Amino acid sequence: GNHYGLEGMTAVKDYAFEHVDFDYLIYPVDRRNYASRNIAQALGGFIRKEYKEINLSGNELDTLEYHIFKEEPTDIKYPVLLFQGDSITDCGRDRTKYYDLGNGYVSKLVGKLNHCIILNRGVSGDRTCDLLERWEEDTIKIAPDFLSIMIGVNEVWHRYKHGKVLTPQEYKLNYIKLLEEVKTKLPLTKILLIEPFAYPIGEYDKRWQKDLDEERMIVRELADKYADYFIPMQDVMNEYKKKYKMKDVLGDGVHPTDLGHRIIKQEILNKIEFKMNNDIKI
Repeated sequence: GNHYGLEGMTAVKDYAFEHVDFDYLIYPVDRRNYASRNIAQALGGFIRKEYKEINLSGNELDTLEYHIFKEEPTDIKYPVLLFQGDSITDCGRDRTKYYDLGNGYVSKLVGKLNHCIILNRGVSGDRTCDLLERWEEDTIKIAPDFLSIMIGVNEVWHRYKHGKVLTPQEYKLNYIKLLEEVKTKLPLTKILLIEPFAYPIGEYDKRWQKDLDEERMIVRELADKYADYFIPMQDVMNEYKKKYKMKDVLGDGVHPTDLGHRIIKQEILNKIEFKMNNDIKI
């Protein structure tokens, strides 16, 4: 859990790229070993072979053979799934590492979606105005095949707790700018919109509710016009209140617990269609 594997293999890759003449490095890993698969994918590896083998302990391995090319091959294109948002998406990711997914719902998608590249660009504290400032670098340049956006609770939180006013009307205008840019520059990108949500506990302030309700209606309206997928997450969370204590799902009324992140993960998976071989179909 300290990323020593990634650190060590990055050093091996860097040394090889500088000192060794080769076409590609071979990185075999068992299909079920998601931590090691993350390393291979973080190093830019592509799956080129799949086979069964017996290891030295006599156990059968379902091996995926990643090839890490010195020059990226043009005949392979894994779909890129990009997740954008605030702290709920960020969830402690190391922003100095391109492929770090944090500890929340995005990281829980690993192993559920095969043969794709998952990227997390959530930033704690962000509002739609902050997304606009980094949209070109963190979304347009990445050119994802699939883009998920979950943003809005900070517009309300910061307005009533810190005096940083961003009204629902401004939220809508900012959101439209974000989506219009994607539709204009990345017309093939599939879009998932997830509405903001909260429980009336912890950090929640009852003054939030009117703005939150407006934001949810805005996201639903924009999803009808711009999105391929939409998750009414407040409705989902309200259903889970019937089975769990609110603090067991959203610890402070806003930020999901591990259970909350698992709920979000499953809702996203429910919105994505799969081929028989479990490749993502977008």
